Amino acid sequence: MQPASETKHVEQLPYDFGGHRFLLNQRDADGFTNGTTLWLGGQILSYYLASVLATGDDPNRKRAIELGSGIGLTALVLHSLGWNVCATDVEPVLSTVLKPNITFNNQSTSSHLLECKELDWMVPPAEWTWDAPNSITGASPEDPTSSEPSFDLIVTADTLYISELVTPLLRSLHHLAKLSLAASSGKHSCPVYVSVERRDPQLMDRAFDECRTVWGFEVERVRATKIKKALERAGVVWVRDKSVWEGVEIWKMRLRRDT
Repeated sequence: MQPASETKHVEQLPYDFGGHRFLLNQRDADGFTNGTTLWLGGQILSYYLASVLATGDDPNRKRAIELGSGIGLTALVLHSLGWNVCATDVEPVLSTVLKPNITFNNQSTSSHLLECKELDWMVPPAEWTWDAPNSITGASPEDPTSSEPSFDLIVTADTLYISELVTPLLRSLHHLAKLSLAASSGKHSCPVYVSVERRDPQLMDRAFDECRTVWGFEVERVRATKIKKALERAGVVWVRDKSVWEGVEIWKMRLRRDT
């Protein structure tokens, strides 16, 4: 598999992963959104998660949610590892690539859930609803329930690229982490993995500073050596050329119960 930076022109991207072959539609010609092609941060995050998450066919398999799922690779990888997954994005990404890719590639007999929903970070979490079948941030159903789900893993990749989205994204991640914390008796929330390409160092520094100072996350950058080992374990040939992937960073964040 080539690095994502070299495959944006491929309309249907074949992707072999752990005995699975995914066929992922891309829409590079649209030009109106960053979410309709595979980006390097998501590609590398999928390899890293596969190297650190437990696999198996546990009937009580945990739940994951992804924000900004794009063409759906990370969600599909998590599902192939046995996780129940909620993949989210906004239009036009949702209907042009995410839902079609999830539907086409989710043909297994697995009992694990893989669903797609709209989640617009600009909508405050107080206005979210989990009852509607297709949207968390759309119009509320006539008879909504008050329950909110908790997740055991929160992931997002290639979603920190313009300043206007930083606070809405972090607010959304914080809310989901709080739901995780409320549903457990532990000292920390579930892990939140954020994968980025450091194209704009000032934006990245500001975003992770806000994670700590405004939203109370404990923030730790995954060492590059761990990322390299994950790529090597997956048989990624281009790991040998560090210039291809060294700009990608993976950050692990958690909320403490006393924050």
